[in-house]
Order: sequence, then C-alpha cells, then structure tokens
Amino acid sequence: MDGKNDSIGKGKEIRRFPVKSILGETLKSISIDRRGLIGDRLWAIENMNGKFGSGKTTRRFQQMEGLFKYRARYKDTTPIITMPDGTDYRGDDNTINKKLSELLGSNVTLAKEESISHFDEGPVSIITTSAL
Repeated sequence: MDGKNDSIGKGKEIRRFPVKSILGETLKSISIDRRGLIGDRLWAIENMNGKFGSGKTTRRFQQMEGLFKYRARYKDTTPIITMPDGTDYRGDDNTINKKLSELLGSNVTLAKEESISHFDEGPVSIITTSAL
C-alpha cells in the first residue's frame, strides 16, 4: 500500500447485542474498549445451574429455545427487553425475571457479566460480504 489510501473496506452496519443470544440493535456509531463494543453481550439470561442462555450447550452455555423471539436495546445503560408480543421490560425491574421465566418455561434471571465474559469467541466480529 502506498500510504495514501490504506483502506481495505468500509463498514456497512454496526450491530450490538445487549443480551447474549437475543436479537439486538443497529447503531450509527459506537465506542470500543478492551472488552469490545461498549455494552455488547454485557447481559445474559442465566438459568438456575449458572449457565447462560445460548443457541448451543457448552460448558458455560445452555441452549434455550426461542431466544431469537426477543429483542434487546439500551436506554442509557439499562437494557430494555422486548418480548415476542411487543411488550418492553426494563432490565432493572425484577418483573423481567418473572416474565422471562414464564415465557421460557424455567426459572431464569437477567444477569450482568461479572468475571467471565458472555462472548463465544472474541469480543468483536467483523463479517465480510464475501463470507456470507
């Protein structure tokens, strides 16, 4: 490269997922720190065995059917979860745990990340059109 234009591509869309394995939000811009996109997968649905809801079962994650029926976004630093019927619940209101438990069919809580990240692999995923 000649230094005049070291660009190798252009970002088309920024997506952040406040709650792991739940549909997220599209953003115009975002800050990034050592952890990754600010607020991305900072929350997860945790079952009574301490495993986090996911599309697969592993040592840390438990497959939970139907998670893609939900959507999450932030209002300031509070996650807002939209239920399949369109009703919104704030992550700082304990009603969210009761409603998620009812709809998912087992006792779960909305849990903020502590010492172990909720990421499957790395903190930032870049997907190219050629990879699709």
